[in-house]
Amino acid sequence: MWGVEYIFGLPGTSYLSLVDAVRRQDGVTFVKVRHEEAAALMTSAYAKLTGKVGVCLTIA
Repeated sequence: MWGVEYIFGLPGTSYLSLVDAVRRQDGVTFVKVRHEEAAALMTSAYAKLTGKVGVCLTIA
């Protein structure tokens, strides 16, 4: 989906339907983390090391 292979984030009630939709997509993996900062750092590292799109989803 738009070249996105991984989404790093902390699932929250405000966007559980989005997480479910991502789970049903072939080729997209949702990587669950315990802290929002970890998701941001993982996304940044992934994008810098692979040159691919990095996506971070967290609750606010």
